[in-house]
Amino acid sequence: PNLQVDSSSKSLPQEHPANQDLDLVQTALAGTDTLRIVFEQLERPDAPGLQTAQTIWGLRSLQHWLENTDGNAGLADLSGVQVDKVYSPVPYLEQTRQGLSKLMDEEVERFFTILKERSGLAFLSDDSKMLQITIRMRVSGSSAFLSLTERLEQKIPEFVPHLRFQFTGSGVLASESANNIAKGQVQSVLIALAIVFTLLSLMFLSWKMGLIALFPNLVAVLLFFGGLGWAGISIGVTIS
Repeated sequence: PNLQVDSSSKSLPQEHPANQDLDLVQTALAGTDTLRIVFEQLERPDAPGLQTAQTIWGLRSLQHWLENTDGNAGLADLSGVQVDKVYSPVPYLEQTRQGLSKLMDEEVERFFTILKERSGLAFLSDDSKMLQITIRMRVSGSSAFLSLTERLEQKIPEFVPHLRFQFTGSGVLASESANNIAKGQVQSVLIALAIVFTLLSLMFLSWKMGLIALFPNLVAVLLFFGGLGWAGISIGVTIS
Protein backbone atom coordinates (compact mmCIF):
# COMPACT_ATOMS: atom_id res chain seq x y z
CA PRO A 1 0.00 0.00 0.00
CA ASN A 2 1.09 3.60 -0.67
CA LEU A 3 1.57 6.21 2.05
CA GLN A 4 -1.06 8.92 1.69
CA VAL A 5 -1.52 12.43 3.06
CA ASP A 6 -5.06 12.96 4.32
CA SER A 7 -6.97 14.32 7.31
CA SER A 8 -10.49 13.43 8.40
CA SER A 9 -12.64 12.57 11.40
CA LYS A 10 -12.08 8.89 10.56
CA SER A 11 -8.79 9.20 12.40
CA LEU A 12 -10.98 8.73 15.48
CA PRO A 13 -12.39 5.29 16.40
CA GLN A 14 -15.77 4.47 14.85
CA GLU A 15 -17.36 4.26 18.30
CA HIS A 16 -16.17 7.77 19.19
CA PRO A 17 -19.14 10.13 19.88
CA ALA A 18 -17.93 12.59 17.24
CA ASN A 19 -18.03 9.93 14.54
CA GLN A 20 -21.40 8.61 15.67
CA ASP A 21 -22.96 12.09 15.69
CA LEU A 22 -21.49 12.85 12.27
CA ASP A 23 -22.88 9.62 10.80
CA LEU A 24 -26.32 10.37 12.24
CA VAL A 25 -26.46 13.86 10.76
CA GLN A 26 -25.19 12.79 7.34
CA THR A 27 -27.57 9.82 7.18
CA ALA A 28 -30.70 11.60 8.40
CA LEU A 29 -30.10 15.01 6.82
CA ALA A 30 -27.22 15.73 4.44
CA GLY A 31 -23.48 16.12 4.29
CA THR A 32 -21.87 18.46 6.80
CA ASP A 33 -19.09 19.66 4.50
CA THR A 34 -19.67 22.78 2.43
CA LEU A 35 -17.88 24.47 -0.43
CA ARG A 36 -18.75 28.00 -1.49
CA ILE A 37 -18.06 29.23 -5.02
CA VAL A 38 -18.00 32.97 -5.63
CA PHE A 39 -18.46 34.21 -9.20
CA GLU A 40 -17.51 37.57 -10.64
CA GLN A 41 -17.89 39.12 -14.07
CA LEU A 42 -14.83 39.09 -16.28
CA GLU A 43 -13.23 42.48 -16.75
CA ARG A 44 -14.19 42.73 -20.41
CA PRO A 45 -16.63 45.23 -21.89
CA ASP A 46 -18.43 42.51 -23.86
CA ALA A 47 -18.56 39.96 -21.00
CA PRO A 48 -22.10 39.07 -19.83
CA GLY A 49 -22.89 40.09 -16.27
CA LEU A 50 -24.03 38.08 -13.28
CA GLN A 51 -27.70 39.04 -13.62
CA THR A 52 -28.17 37.58 -17.08
CA ALA A 53 -30.00 34.61 -18.56
CA GLN A 54 -26.67 33.20 -19.78
CA THR A 55 -25.38 33.07 -16.20
CA ILE A 56 -28.53 31.36 -14.92
CA TRP A 57 -28.43 28.75 -17.68
CA GLY A 58 -24.75 28.12 -16.98
CA LEU A 59 -25.38 27.71 -13.25
CA ARG A 60 -28.28 25.39 -14.01
CA SER A 61 -26.02 23.13 -16.12
CA LEU A 62 -23.34 23.21 -13.41
CA GLN A 63 -25.87 22.30 -10.71
CA HIS A 64 -27.28 19.42 -12.76
CA TRP A 65 -23.77 18.14 -13.39
CA LEU A 66 -22.92 18.27 -9.69
CA GLU A 67 -26.16 16.59 -8.62
CA ASN A 68 -26.05 14.12 -11.52
CA THR A 69 -29.65 14.88 -12.46
CA ASP A 70 -29.16 14.68 -16.23
CA GLY A 71 -27.82 11.13 -16.26
CA ASN A 72 -24.27 12.40 -16.71
CA ALA A 73 -21.28 10.83 -14.98
CA GLY A 74 -20.79 13.93 -12.83
CA LEU A 75 -18.50 13.17 -9.92
CA ALA A 76 -19.15 9.42 -9.92
CA ASP A 77 -15.49 8.68 -10.62
CA LEU A 78 -14.27 10.94 -7.82
CA SER A 79 -13.67 8.73 -4.81
CA GLY A 80 -14.71 9.97 -1.37
CA VAL A 81 -17.09 12.72 -2.57
CA GLN A 82 -20.89 12.71 -2.54
CA VAL A 83 -22.79 15.91 -3.34
CA ASP A 84 -26.13 16.10 -1.51
CA LYS A 85 -27.38 19.59 -2.33
CA VAL A 86 -26.43 22.68 -4.30
CA TYR A 87 -27.84 26.00 -3.07
CA SER A 88 -28.10 28.42 -5.97
CA PRO A 89 -30.65 30.93 -7.31
CA VAL A 90 -31.59 28.58 -10.16
CA PRO A 91 -34.32 26.44 -8.50
CA TYR A 92 -35.93 29.50 -6.89
CA LEU A 93 -36.08 31.32 -10.23
CA GLU A 94 -37.43 28.19 -11.91
CA GLN A 95 -40.16 27.91 -9.31
CA THR A 96 -41.02 31.60 -9.59
CA ARG A 97 -41.64 31.54 -13.33
CA GLN A 98 -42.38 27.79 -13.68
CA GLY A 99 -39.33 26.98 -15.76
CA LEU A 100 -36.57 28.85 -17.54
CA SER A 101 -37.99 28.79 -21.05
CA LYS A 102 -37.40 32.06 -22.94
CA LEU A 103 -35.71 33.57 -19.90
CA MET A 104 -34.77 37.24 -20.37
CA ASP A 105 -32.05 39.28 -18.65
CA GLU A 106 -34.70 41.70 -17.33
CA GLU A 107 -36.45 38.84 -15.51
CA VAL A 108 -33.20 37.78 -13.85
CA GLU A 109 -32.52 41.34 -12.66
CA ARG A 110 -36.08 41.65 -11.34
CA PHE A 111 -35.75 38.31 -9.52
CA PHE A 112 -32.62 39.41 -7.64
CA THR A 113 -34.22 42.77 -6.85
CA ILE A 114 -37.26 41.06 -5.33
CA LEU A 115 -35.00 38.74 -3.30
CA LYS A 116 -33.14 41.72 -1.90
CA GLU A 117 -36.33 43.64 -1.08
CA ARG A 118 -37.82 40.65 0.74
CA SER A 119 -34.58 39.90 2.60
CA GLY A 120 -34.47 36.52 0.92
CA LEU A 121 -31.49 34.26 0.33
CA ALA A 122 -28.43 36.40 -0.33
CA PHE A 123 -26.94 34.87 -3.46
CA LEU A 124 -25.87 38.27 -4.78
CA SER A 125 -23.65 40.71 -2.89
CA ASP A 126 -24.96 44.15 -1.96
CA ASP A 127 -22.99 45.80 -4.75
CA SER A 128 -24.12 43.09 -7.23
CA LYS A 129 -20.52 42.32 -8.16
CA MET A 130 -20.34 38.81 -6.68
CA LEU A 131 -22.67 35.81 -6.83
CA GLN A 132 -22.31 32.83 -4.51
CA ILE A 133 -23.50 29.23 -4.62
CA THR A 134 -22.98 26.64 -1.89
CA ILE A 135 -22.34 22.92 -2.30
CA ARG A 136 -23.31 20.70 0.63
CA MET A 137 -21.71 17.27 0.51
CA ARG A 138 -19.97 14.39 2.25
CA VAL A 139 -16.24 13.98 1.81
CA SER A 140 -13.96 11.32 3.22
CA GLY A 141 -11.12 13.69 4.02
CA SER A 142 -9.04 16.70 3.02
CA SER A 143 -7.57 14.97 -0.04
CA ALA A 144 -11.03 14.21 -1.45
CA PHE A 145 -12.10 17.80 -0.78
CA LEU A 146 -9.11 19.23 -2.64
CA SER A 147 -9.63 16.73 -5.48
CA LEU A 148 -13.15 18.14 -5.86
CA THR A 149 -11.87 21.71 -6.13
CA GLU A 150 -9.34 20.62 -8.76
CA ARG A 151 -12.11 18.96 -10.79
CA LEU A 152 -14.31 22.04 -10.49
CA GLU A 153 -11.48 24.27 -11.68
CA GLN A 154 -11.54 22.26 -14.91
CA LYS A 155 -15.33 21.97 -15.31
CA ILE A 156 -16.73 25.34 -14.25
CA PRO A 157 -15.30 27.24 -17.27
CA GLU A 158 -17.24 24.83 -19.50
CA PHE A 159 -20.53 26.02 -17.98
CA VAL A 160 -19.86 29.71 -17.29
CA PRO A 161 -16.88 30.75 -19.44
CA HIS A 162 -17.87 34.40 -19.07
CA LEU A 163 -17.30 34.42 -15.30
CA ARG A 164 -14.26 34.10 -13.08
CA PHE A 165 -14.59 32.24 -9.81
CA GLN A 166 -12.87 31.36 -6.56
CA PHE A 167 -13.48 28.86 -3.76
CA THR A 168 -14.06 30.02 -0.23
CA GLY A 169 -15.43 28.86 3.10
CA SER A 170 -14.20 27.01 6.17
CA GLY A 171 -13.97 23.73 4.25
CA VAL A 172 -11.33 25.11 1.88
CA LEU A 173 -9.32 26.62 4.72
CA ALA A 174 -9.50 23.47 6.87
CA SER A 175 -8.58 21.09 4.03
CA GLU A 176 -5.67 23.15 2.75
CA SER A 177 -4.39 23.73 6.30
CA ALA A 178 -4.64 20.03 7.16
CA ASN A 179 -2.78 19.00 4.01
CA ASN A 180 -0.10 21.65 4.54
CA ILE A 181 0.43 20.49 8.12
CA ALA A 182 0.67 16.85 7.04
CA LYS A 183 3.09 17.59 4.22
CA GLY A 184 5.07 19.81 6.54
CA GLN A 185 5.62 16.82 8.84
CA VAL A 186 7.28 14.90 6.02
CA GLN A 187 9.33 17.90 4.93
CA SER A 188 10.53 18.57 8.49
CA VAL A 189 11.78 14.97 8.80
CA LEU A 190 13.70 15.24 5.52
CA ILE A 191 15.22 18.58 6.56
CA ALA A 192 16.20 17.12 9.94
CA LEU A 193 17.91 14.17 8.23
CA ALA A 194 19.80 16.54 5.93
CA ILE A 195 21.00 18.63 8.89
CA VAL A 196 22.08 15.54 10.83
CA PHE A 197 23.94 14.21 7.78
CA THR A 198 25.75 17.53 7.34
CA LEU A 199 26.78 17.69 10.99
CA LEU A 200 27.99 14.08 11.03
CA SER A 201 29.95 14.59 7.82
CA LEU A 202 31.66 17.65 9.28
CA MET A 203 32.36 15.81 12.52
CA PHE A 204 34.01 12.83 10.81
CA LEU A 205 35.43 14.94 7.94
CA SER A 206 33.94 12.46 5.47
CA TRP A 207 30.58 12.33 3.76
CA LYS A 208 30.82 8.54 3.63
CA MET A 209 31.21 8.30 7.39
CA GLY A 210 28.35 10.78 7.77
CA LEU A 211 26.14 8.58 5.64
CA ILE A 212 27.09 5.47 7.63
CA ALA A 213 26.39 7.26 10.94
CA LEU A 214 23.07 8.49 9.57
CA PHE A 215 21.94 5.00 8.59
CA PRO A 216 20.35 4.02 11.97
CA ASN A 217 18.28 7.23 11.97
CA LEU A 218 17.26 6.68 8.37
CA VAL A 219 16.14 3.12 9.07
CA ALA A 220 13.93 4.29 11.96
CA VAL A 221 12.25 6.89 9.74
CA LEU A 222 11.71 4.40 6.92
CA LEU A 223 10.24 1.85 9.32
CA PHE A 224 7.85 4.46 10.75
CA PHE A 225 6.51 5.75 7.44
CA GLY A 226 6.62 2.28 5.89
CA GLY A 227 4.53 0.98 8.78
CA LEU A 228 1.97 3.71 8.25
CA GLY A 229 1.71 2.86 4.57
CA TRP A 230 1.49 -0.89 5.21
CA ALA A 231 -1.26 -0.36 7.82
CA GLY A 232 -3.17 2.00 5.53
CA ILE A 233 -2.84 4.93 7.95
CA SER A 234 -2.77 8.33 6.26
CA ILE A 235 -0.48 11.12 7.40
CA GLY A 236 -2.67 13.86 8.79
CA VAL A 237 -3.10 16.36 11.58
CA THR A 238 -3.59 13.56 14.11
CA ILE A 239 -0.46 11.67 12.95
CA SER A 240 2.67 13.59 13.92
